[in-house]
Amino acid sequence: MKNKIKNIVVAGILCFGVAGLAHGGASSGGHSHNVPKEILSEERIIEVSQKYIVEVLVKNQKVDSSWKNSTYLNAKKQNFNNNLEWVVKFQNLNIKDSDKQSLFIFVDLYGTVSAANYSGK
Repeated sequence: MKNKIKNIVVAGILCFGVAGLAHGGASSGGHSHNVPKEILSEERIIEVSQKYIVEVLVKNQKVDSSWKNSTYLNAKKQNFNNNLEWVVKFQNLNIKDSDKQSLFIFVDLYGTVSAANYSGK
């Protein structure tokens, strides 16, 4: 039960932390919920994805630390349940398992990461 609660708390922290990455970290005063969301450029989405790999996935040991030096391959917009998201693909040839050499980061138009996996689905 403790692990389940801990996982829920960690997941919540990660979600809020990732949202902060998209907008340059913590706000400088005021209430950020009053600020209208801004659609980010493709370049900014790629930056958010790279930060997510290093600051969340590597830091929390969800992926090997060699992902810090992964190569960006491409980014494309896809529709998931009528929601448009960026799917950003990175490659790491230092990973021996060829099924895990590509990592996909799913990011909404505003920079919030919703998922990461090796399948792209």
